Amino acid sequence: MKALHETEHKWDTQEDLGVSAGHPLLKAQNLVGVIDVYAKHFLTDATLNSLTMVGDRITTVIERHHVYQAHQKLSRRNERLLASAQEGISALDLEGLTTFGNTARARMLRYEAQALIGVPTHGTIHHTKDGSVYPRETCLKGTISTNDKPH
Repeated sequence: MKALHETEHKWDTQEDLGVSAGHPLLKAQNLVGVIDVYAKHFLTDATLNSLTMVGDRITTVIERHHVYQAHQKLSRRNERLLASAQEGISALDLEGLTTFGNTARARMLRYEAQALIGVPTHGTIHHTKDGSVYPRETCLKGTISTNDKPH
């Protein structure tokens, strides 16, 4: 505990709360909050240690929330960037299923963007000029999922 002091508020004297303890919530030396505890009697070391542990947990929750907010902000930024790109951009999983496709890609392929999500891209849109499907084994795009090298 950083501070243990007599209370100075009107409501705490009305409730007969004579002691308060404040504990800073620190993450990497940055103050993210403070816990204040008010009691009728002096707090034991065990209580203060428990308060420290609770404070550490609360600090972790606050930090996770900050990380979540930063992730959401970055995701929105990336979505705007991909949506504004004029090039067709997509992502495939290791099975060759589309996990993401931007609007330009959907427009170029003459599909609705959501219609391609979860669909095996190779058989759906990757074919020869005459319309026949490339055998996956001989297709450069098909080999990317097995060797992790761009084509």
